[in-house]
Amino acid sequence: MIIKYTYGLLLLVGLMFSVHSNGQTNFTTTGDWSNASNWSAGIPDSTDNVSINFGQTATADTDGECLALSQFFSSLVIDAGATLRVHGMYSASTTANANTNNGTLILKGGLKPAVGTQVLTIGGAVIFEGGVTFPNFTIE
Repeated sequence: MIIKYTYGLLLLVGLMFSVHSNGQTNFTTTGDWSNASNWSAGIPDSTDNVSINFGQTATADTDGECLALSQFFSSLVIDAGATLRVHGMYSASTTANANTNNGTLILKGGLKPAVGTQVLTIGGAVIFEGGVTFPNFTIE
């Protein structure tokens, strides 16, 4: 009987450690990246998929990071002296603007258009690390 319970406990613990999902948080208003109340699930970290909601402007006022970043008809401003690191894919629409305030955007994964071939306007420093790809994109 003890063996049966021990096996069940080990199986349960193993399942707990094998199930892993990335978090998702949405920027729901216009404001600062560092303000937890602007996010649906708190300030993101390197394990979170981030979406800046339609029509909103997220301002990275301090250093920040995320696993993936999606912008669709929204804006991202990275203040001077701040760095935003995207560890995975950065997806943006034609009307997305990024890095307009001369901060630093670090892309470690890739850059892809939300649809078709697009132009992304980026002002300020952009650093591509690792095997970054950006098919169907023109960066101006």
